[in-house]
Order: sequence, then structure tokens, then C-alpha cells
Amino acid sequence: MRSVTNTASCCAIVALALVAGKAAAQVDAFWTNPLGGIWGDGANWSTNPDFPNNNGTTYNAFLQSVGPSPYTVTLDQPITVRDLTLTSQRPTLDLHAETLRVRNWTQNTGATLEGTIGSMVLASGTTRLSSGAVMRGVDHFGAEGLFALQGPGIVAIIDDTCIGHSGANATWSGNGTIEFSNNGMFSFSANSTFRMTGNGTAVWDGLGTQAFIVNNGVMLKAAGAGVTDFDGIRLFGSGTVRSESGTMRFNALNYAGVLPNTWEAVNSSVIDLFNQDINTITGRVLLDGAGADLARSSTSQSALADLHTIAPAATLELRGGKALTTSPLTDLTMDGELVIADASSLTLPAGRTLTNLVGGTLSGGRYAIAGTLNLNDDITTLDADLRLDGSGADVVNQVSTSSAVAGLHTITTDGVFTLAGGRSFTVETGVNFDVQGDGRVTIESGSEFFVPGGATLANLVGGVITQGVFDVRNGGTLRVFDGAVGTIDADVSLTGAGSNIIDQNDLDLFAGLSLIDSAGTLSLRDGRDLTTAGDLESRGNINLGSVSQGQAGATLTVNGNFTQTSGVLTLDGGTLAATGEIILGGELRGNGAINGDTVVNGIIDPGQSPGMLSIFGDLVLTLSNPDDQVGLVLEIASRRPGGYDQIHISGDLRFVDHTNPDGEPDFVGDLDIRVLPGFTPRVGETFTLLTFGGIGGDGFAQTLVSSLPNDLVAHVVWHGDRLEVIVTPAPGVFGLFGAAWLLAGRTRRR
Repeated sequence: MRSVTNTASCCAIVALALVAGKAAAQVDAFWTNPLGGIWGDGANWSTNPDFPNNNGTTYNAFLQSVGPSPYTVTLDQPITVRDLTLTSQRPTLDLHAETLRVRNWTQNTGATLEGTIGSMVLASGTTRLSSGAVMRGVDHFGAEGLFALQGPGIVAIIDDTCIGHSGANATWSGNGTIEFSNNGMFSFSANSTFRMTGNGTAVWDGLGTQAFIVNNGVMLKAAGAGVTDFDGIRLFGSGTVRSESGTMRFNALNYAGVLPNTWEAVNSSVIDLFNQDINTITGRVLLDGAGADLARSSTSQSALADLHTIAPAATLELRGGKALTTSPLTDLTMDGELVIADASSLTLPAGRTLTNLVGGTLSGGRYAIAGTLNLNDDITTLDADLRLDGSGADVVNQVSTSSAVAGLHTITTDGVFTLAGGRSFTVETGVNFDVQGDGRVTIESGSEFFVPGGATLANLVGGVITQGVFDVRNGGTLRVFDGAVGTIDADVSLTGAGSNIIDQNDLDLFAGLSLIDSAGTLSLRDGRDLTTAGDLESRGNINLGSVSQGQAGATLTVNGNFTQTSGVLTLDGGTLAATGEIILGGELRGNGAINGDTVVNGIIDPGQSPGMLSIFGDLVLTLSNPDDQVGLVLEIASRRPGGYDQIHISGDLRFVDHTNPDGEPDFVGDLDIRVLPGFTPRVGETFTLLTFGGIGGDGFAQTLVSSLPNDLVAHVVWHGDRLEVIVTPAPGVFGLFGAAWLLAGRTRRR
């Protein structure tokens, strides 16, 4: 007998690799002895003197009706066959304690397969059970391929047998019955889907230990307008139960009010939990359709009628016009995720509230609302994640019958407020709207966040925007009355050419931008270009590029000088251009272009591990202070084009050391070449890392090459128009290459 605690061995056994035999002739072997006998006696088979056991010959074994009486075939040794067919109620195949491997096809139509402790069937192809097929006392029946139960009447009897399915598909068709007895069990692995297309019944006959199913995959009722009933069958595992038609009923569950795992009732179908009263969701529940429900048929009501808690990491999702009302006796705690799709609703009864909503502050949890969330209080401070998606999406105060978020005035550092799908929001007159710390306002396509005259944005004072994350997507608009911005000291992101941060006259708030301060970040992506009216200084971070596949990068054009004194400039397919000087004193990363003569008093690190950087103009590496960190970091990840960093300079590459007396050599910064893990270059390979129109100065003060194997050396070779890295054998590792590399033994310029 088995228990739930030792089902792991049954589940694990179905994962054993079933190694296919060599291609060989296929021979049909029919049992011929009406009195039964042992499998290994060739005289019992039509293939006499041979018995079916794949060994140079591939056998299809048949146990069929032979003579007038039942008979038993006993397995006396491990056997492997290609196909196994058991037909009629006459034959019994007794595995004893042996292992039977079936490579391709297993079919049992009314016969009996039995065994004792240690018996095992490993079926790597299709298995079909019908017409009262019996499995009795088989320790492990491992099905790796399609496992099919089909037909009317008694389909199969699972008696003290563990059936473990690790294939992709198991099916149960027709309206028949599967009988379980004496701790019989099914186990479905994580990649298994048990698809039901009828209105059958799986029933425990009450004998022995109660039967059970371990579902770590998906149990799916895909068709059948009636009831698929699991009568007396316990359910374990971490998988999904999904109903797409009719009703699935389980009457032997014991969740003690706490519902784990995933339950999906769609197309207005029902999953009937019989007598389970669910007050807490710790997994995921999807109800799609006005009639969709988790039912409690023992009391003719919803199993969620007394719902009061959606736990952290749990989800309740309502779709397709589903309306759900929570418990009238207790408040609702929502620490997980609540998804309410268009035309659907969740309602808290009169007098009930969210325990997360105290004094106007909504804290914890994520709310994705395209339909309606009906509360009995207003939300003025958001310390949670709230998304309103669609023009009709709202959180409603049922007491005032108005929007519960109309008076929203604060997004805390942990709060997120997202407008999408045409849902707009206007700050109320007299409100000073405040986005604190890392709090976020996201405005997606078709939506607008508007701060009108008579209201203010606390983050924008005197032309300086501070704190908060303002994320405007393509087609979205952040509109602030008289809100010109000269300094960014917050996180501002514009994605897509149609993303707008404008005033009441549709003028760009950033046209007069002159400073990105140390706590500021400006991100322009997916073709969202920006042109300043004058000089721009950056002490913070700038990101220029694309985040959506197939979208163009973004261009920041400075009408004047661009000066980076600290922070990071990241190009991800983007471009920085200036009509004046470009001075980089922080760090430059990424793939992209710089249009203009560029002076670097910091670090250039192309990538995104690795990448290509184009500079249309001169590149001047300068040292103004002995403590300045100046240099290039170049990575080599593969030999293919684009597999290593490249910097292309249309003008000259120059080195200028302002700390040296006149006439001293101009050695500036470090050249750091890194061979990334997982790649080993070959002897003789050349990587061109820099190209330029000409060169001035004396080069880098130090050149480093890291992560090469001990038997290889990288030589950095300067030419008049490029820098190359050539891979050679290390000193003392000459072989056939030794003499050829003697002239390439040092860093040099040609």
C-alpha cells in the first residue's frame, strides 16, 4: 500500500529514460496456451521456440482470448517489447515483481494487469485503457507518451496501483467511469495535461485507503456540458485545475478555508468544491464569464461567499462580466494581486472595507482594474500598485457614488499609479499632488495625467522637478499647467515618438532643459527625440535608445555644449548630438552614436557586452588632474562580427595630458581589454577594436588584457588608422607557430 508521503517514488519513476533499441524486424507474437504459463517459455507463443523479448528482433506481443476460460501469464524475467496488446477479459498478465518495458504502444481492452511490490511497467509510447481494463497491485505504471482513457461504462479499474504520467498529454473521453480502489492513484507531472472531453465519473469504491490524484500539471475539462465528477478522490499537488465547459466536481477536498494552487473556471463554467468554504486565496483563481464560479454545491452557493483574504503572491482575476461580492461578515485583506477586467466587478458589501485602506491610504497589493472595484471609502494616498486600464475603469466609493480616487493627492515611495487604455486623471483643484521618493506615475497610450491651473505638482517648483518616477509611454500625456522644466532631479522616461510631457498649450516642458542633476535620470527611447534650446549639463544619468523590438533609437540634440560632469550616459541604439562641444567626464556605455567632436575625461565602456560605438568627429582623451579616471574598457566575447567591442571614430583619436609640462609625452588613461568567460580565441586571430582617421599623442598610460588562457598572449598593435589585438602563443609555447610570432612580441605602433 502507498501513502501520499511516498508518492515521490512513483512520480520519479516515470522520468526514467527509456532508451530505444536498434532498428530491427518487427514480429507479431501471439499467446497460444489457453491454460496460461510463464512468459519466458517459447512454447506458449506463436513464435515458438522464441518468446517476445527485444533482442535483435522487435516484438509486438498479443494476449487475447484463447480458449473458453480466463488464464494467467506470469512474467518470469525483465521483458522489453515494442507493442503490448491485451484484449478481452480472459487474459491476466502477472508482472510478479518484474519490469516490463513497452517502447511504442500499450493497449488494454478489458484485461487484467497485476503485480506485487517492485513490479513496474515503463510505457514510452501511447497507452490506451478501455472496456474495464484492470490495473491491480502494480507498483509503478509509468506512461511517457499519450495516456488515453476512453469509452462508456467501466473504462478502467485502478486497484492499489500508481499510474504516473510524465508525457505531454493524457485524455479521458466519453461518459464512462474510472473506478479507484485500495489507494489507487494517478500522478501527473509538471508538463502533463489531463484533458477531459466528456461527463464521466472517477470514483473511489470505499475499499482500502482512499484514492487520490497528484496533479502537478493541468487537469482540464475541455468539453462536455454536464458534470465530470471526482467522487471520493482526494487531490494533491501544485498544478492547475481548469474548466472550460460544464462542471468539474470534487467532493473529497479538505482545504480548511485556504485555497492553494491555480483554479480557472472560464466560459461561465463551474468548478464545484462541494463543501469547501474558501475564505483565503493563497494561489490563483480565475473566473471568466458571468456564470463562472467556484461553487459550494452542498449549500447551493459560491465557495467564495465568505472570502476575506487574498494573500501575498496570490491572485484573484475576474473577467468576461463576472461580478463577485465578498463576505458581508468581514473586511477584505488584499495583499496579493486583484485583476478586474472590462465589464467585471468586485464589490465589498455595505459597511465592509479593505483592511489595507486606512485613513485614505491604500497600502500593499497590486490592483489591475479595467472594470470596477466597488469600495465604501475614498483613496487619497497610494502606497500600493494601482492600474486603471480603459476609459470606464474605476474604483468607486459606493457611499458617495463617485470615484474613490478623484481626490488622490499622494503617491508614496512604494506607490505606483498607472493610467492606460484611455483612462485619464485630473488632479482636483486646490490639491498639491506629490510623488514621493521612488513612487511612480506611468501614463500609457491614449491616457492623460493633467495638473490644471488651480492645482500644483509638488515635485515641480521653480522649474526643478524632483523625486518620483514619471514614465510616459507612446501615446500617453503628462500635462502640467505652466510647468516648464529647466532641471531634472527626478526619474523621467519618455518612450515612443508620441509620448508627451507638455503644458496647457501643448508646448514641450523640456524645451528649456539645461541641467540633469545628480539624482536625475532622463530616458528617451523608441524614437522619442528631444532638442534643447541651449547648453545642457548632466550630473546624473541619461539613457538613449530603444526598449521595443523593431523600434528606432532616440536622439538627444543639444543646441550648444553638452557637458557631463558625472553619472552615466548609456546608448542603446541612441544618438547624442550637439552643435557645440561634447565633454564626457563621467561614464559612456552602450551601442550608439555621438555626433560631434568629443572630449573624454572619464570612462568609455561600449556594450551591452559587447557593442559598437560610432563617434562622428574627433575623440580626445584628456587628463586634467592626476586623480582623474580616464580610459577605455573593451570586451571580446566571440569572433563573429558584433561579438566584440568596436569604436569607430570618423576623425582623429588624440591623447592630451594637461598635467604634464610642455614637451612631456602625452600618455593618458588605461586601455582595459577583457576576454569574456566562455570564449577562447584562437592563435592568429585578429580583433580590430578601434578605427580612426588619424592619431595624435602618445597613447594609453597602461594597457591591460585579462582572462586569456595561460598558453595565449594578446598583442596590442597600433596602426595609423586602427588598433588591433592579435592572439599569439605565450612565450615558451611555440609548437608550429613559434618562429612566425617572434616579430610580434611587443605592443607597437606602425
